[in-house]
Amino acid sequence: MRCRKSCARSIKLTLYTQASDPEEFEHWEKLVRAAEAQEGGLNRNSSPQAIASTREAYDRFLARYPLFYGFWKRYADLEFAIAGTEAAEMVSTTYLE
Repeated sequence: MRCRKSCARSIKLTLYTQASDPEEFEHWEKLVRAAEAQEGGLNRNSSPQAIASTREAYDRFLARYPLFYGFWKRYADLEFAIAGTEAAEMVSTTYLE
């Protein structure tokens, strides 16, 4: 699995940086990108840890920036690739609430 250790380090570093300056949008965006980059891109065959950390990154980001439609769409697309239609629909429903 490509990028497992380096991506995990990247996520930890980004989380540390983001925690030190939680108002900085760029840190939040880097967190989402680092999570998405795990294992060369997530899919149905990705490790449960990579999937869970990416979901957590999106959940934290979207809790902070709930009106960023593009990130909701990316999250729904990711869920579709990982878990199928129902998971993507759940993300879309959450956005609409």
